[in-house]
Amino acid sequence: MPKMITPAIAISRLQKWLAAILLQGNRLNAAVQKGQLASLTQSIDAHFCVVAAANARTWAEELLSLRLDLESNLMTFISTLPEAKDLRNMLEHDNEYLKGKGHRQSKHLKNT
Repeated sequence: MPKMITPAIAISRLQKWLAAILLQGNRLNAAVQKGQLASLTQSIDAHFCVVAAANARTWAEELLSLRLDLESNLMTFISTLPEAKDLRNMLEHDNEYLKGKGHRQSKHLKNT
């Protein structure tokens, strides 16, 4: 029997990734407010913020067909993150992109 994603599962996962966006965003904002320059820690926080945004978008897309009553809100959220998946892939597979082998190579910024 195939496994199914229920609305409750999709909502739970979406909530988790939205919380992760807030956590990482707050960490980044706190560093900016302190006037800290870019650091390794901030780079890591930014990386995981992008991962969280891409995963939140993925779960919002999953939820679309499961909760039609949320379609307008979900579409608004999804439309705010058009490049989230590409950016996540570029960060997660940076070794391939830096070698010129990434799937969306023409969009990759090499001087990051």
